[in-house]
Amino acid sequence: MVQGAGDFTRKTTFTTLEPGDLVYENELANTPALDPGYSCVTIKVNATTPGQLFPGDQVDIHAANGGQQTLPLAADAEVLVNYDSAGNIIGPDARKVTSSVELMVSQDLVPGIMATSKAGQIYLARR
Repeated sequence: MVQGAGDFTRKTTFTTLEPGDLVYENELANTPALDPGYSCVTIKVNATTPGQLFPGDQVDIHAANGGQQTLPLAADAEVLVNYDSAGNIIGPDARKVTSSVELMVSQDLVPGIMATSKAGQIYLARR
């Protein structure tokens, strides 16, 4: 189990956390080097443009309503890692559907993205 804030340094979680949640070491992953002013977020994805997402892809993040994009949340977010529904990293040769994705986004956009993700309404559009 994580003992203190120092255990989170340069880490990301595979789930959204709420105050008081217990976090175990196997729920944390090392965060890649991020550009200054950016954060790493892992979010569930409801829909994407056709085709597989890969690390390095640039995507726009939209709030979705009934499967239609309705509100842009962020532009040019970089895909760092994508995961299947079992939480496994999807490699370049895999033919699996992306269930969640780890993105590098501007720090000021993180609260809105996380709130929308928690409501389960995210659509990614590859640039």
